[in-house]
Amino acid sequence: MTATVYSVTRLHAAGEAFEHELPFQLAVVELPGNVRTTVRIVGPPVEIGDKVIPDAAIPSCWRLAPP
Repeated sequence: MTATVYSVTRLHAAGEAFEHELPFQLAVVELPGNVRTTVRIVGPPVEIGDKVIPDAAIPSCWRLAPP
């Protein structure tokens, strides 16, 4: 499944349980059928319009899709 980045932000502050992972990206992505959801992005930074895919190694995370 591929999604398109609709909006993205980089977090530099988070709850205590996530402080060791800072900074990290959260994005609103648009899935097929015009459904939008919020996901965590791992790997290189993404920009609006980029294609992302679920990360097979990290559950609940997404990453930049290969070209």
